[in-house]
Amino acid sequence: MLARELDGLPCIVRGRYEGPLRAVLVAFKHGGRESFRRMLGEALRAPLLRAIRLAAPSAPAGAPGEPGAPLVVAMPSRPRGVRERGYRHLDLLIASALRRQRAPALRVRALRTTRGRVGQVGLRAAQRERNARRIAVRRAARRVIHGRRVVLVDDIITTGASVRAARDALERAGASVAVIVALCTAERRDAAGLPAK
Repeated sequence: MLARELDGLPCIVRGRYEGPLRAVLVAFKHGGRESFRRMLGEALRAPLLRAIRLAAPSAPAGAPGEPGAPLVVAMPSRPRGVRERGYRHLDLLIASALRRQRAPALRVRALRTTRGRVGQVGLRAAQRERNARRIAVRRAARRVIHGRRVVLVDDIITTGASVRAARDALERAGASVAVIVALCTAERRDAAGLPAK
């Protein structure tokens, strides 16, 4: 597990986007291998449970819907990606990670993408920032998230643009993002294969 900060927030990551973790995630997300959700859910379990504990340090352990329990919110998928896959990949990973766990947290589908958002792969840093801003809080979730602490979950963090945009949207709606969790962190590389600056 890797721990770092992203704009002052704790960010807990399972590992680097390389090797077997990368291969399994790509097959799950883009290759139709839904059966890999259990393996990836297990990989996400420890970071997610740690984040839930951090998000609710003074909350009594109890039922997931208790006022002190943090909300677990997945980064949104683009509608096209959901249609192509046939599932919301992060929702499946979170459900698998929390399966048979007594974690005092409530999963909420709070975020959506807005018109014009494209995949982040291949975009330069400035393009990622602009594209990432196309995230909003779902109207139906506004009352649920208002005044609550949130654990924000993503699959891959590269520049952090998407999670920053999601955090901003959640905080404008009255939530407080306490911890960010990701399955992997990816290092951006330039055309020569060297780490990008």
